[in-house]
Amino acid sequence: MKLMILPHAGGSARGYCTLKKYLPTEIELIPLELAGRGSRMKEACFEDLSLCVADILKHCDADLWETDYALFGHSMGTLLVTELARQLSEQGAPSPKHVFLSGRCAADEPIHLLQTEHPTDEEVVEFFARNDLIPASLLQNKEMCQMFAKVIGADVRMAEAYHISPAQYQYPCDISVLYGTEDVFLKKSGVEGWRRFTNCSCEITSFPGGHFYYTEQKEAVCRHIAKTLL
Repeated sequence: MKLMILPHAGGSARGYCTLKKYLPTEIELIPLELAGRGSRMKEACFEDLSLCVADILKHCDADLWETDYALFGHSMGTLLVTELARQLSEQGAPSPKHVFLSGRCAADEPIHLLQTEHPTDEEVVEFFARNDLIPASLLQNKEMCQMFAKVIGADVRMAEAYHISPAQYQYPCDISVLYGTEDVFLKKSGVEGWRRFTNCSCEITSFPGGHFYYTEQKEAVCRHIAKTLL
C-alpha cells in the first residue's frame, strides 16, 4: 500500500519524511513535492491550485496510481488531495483506497486568514508568526525567511482562491478526518462538513494539540493510519 502525502501551506515533502519510521513496512510513504520548494526549489510557485495539481501529476509516473494507494493531506493539503483525486478520476485512473484529511474544514467552507482578498507575502508571514505557526529560528534567518515568505504567500493565496463543492466531487471511498483539539483554524467551522464529500464512511478523530498536532503525535497518528489501511 502506497501512502501519498500532500503538504500544508509553506510545507515540503521533506517535512513528512520523519513519519516513515512510525509506519509499518507494508505502507510505503511517498511525499509529493510541489513546485517552489525542496527538490523543486528553483521552480516558480503556483497560485492556481488546479494547475498546481496538474503539475504534480505531470511529475509523477503514470503507473504510480496503478497499485493500491491512499492519500493524506494536511491543511492546504486537504484541498490538494481533493483536487488530485478529482483529476485522477477525470483521467480514468484507479481511485484511492482511503483518504485522510487533516487539520482543515471542508473544501467548500472558505478560510480567510486575513482581511484582504489578495494578501502580500509579508502579511501572510506576519499572521503566521503572530499565531506561533512559524519556527522562531526561521524568522531570525533573513534569507531563509524571504524564501519561505514567497512559498507560503503563494500557497495561502492559492488555497483561499480554490473552491470545490460536494456536487462537483465525491470521494468514492471511505475517508478519515483528523484534527487537533486546539486548532485555532477550526474554532468557528469544525470538520464535520467533510461528511458531505462522500457517501461512504467518514470517521472523525481528534488528537491533542494545535494546528500542527501531528508533529507531536507522530506515533499515534501513524498507528491510526496503519490500523485504518491494514
